[in-house]
Amino acid sequence: MIGPDLVRARRRGDELFLSKFKSTDREQALAFSEEILQALREGVGQSQEEIALTLKALERPAKYEKLYLSLRKLADDLCVYESAAQGDPVELRLALFERAALSRSALGEDQSFDRDEVLEAEAKAREQPAESLEARLFS
Repeated sequence: MIGPDLVRARRRGDELFLSKFKSTDREQALAFSEEILQALREGVGQSQEEIALTLKALERPAKYEKLYLSLRKLADDLCVYESAAQGDPVELRLALFERAALSRSALGEDQSFDRDEVLEAEAKAREQPAESLEARLFS
């Protein structure tokens, strides 16, 4: 559903009238729809944030911003975003934060904290790649 901020309508008294599309508006809507759907198809396997950035970067005239955002909202509502994460990300964060706290407490005054070292140690303990853990942290 499109929120009231994205609907083109006029109010007359107690009645609300939706604005009709001109032929150029309809053509622009179809062009936007095709671009949005293409970007979503190409975005399969990407994070929701990456897809949002791709969609935000699509060029559009300011005149059609509301139309673009409404079509983008409708397309996004039909998307299903899944986490590829195995296991509970909350549990993973807790384990990493505990490991980081222990690592910090063991540091001498002249040593600095190494985030990657903590991530690698946790990954080794779980027998998983560090990149996998990092991707799952906030999934």
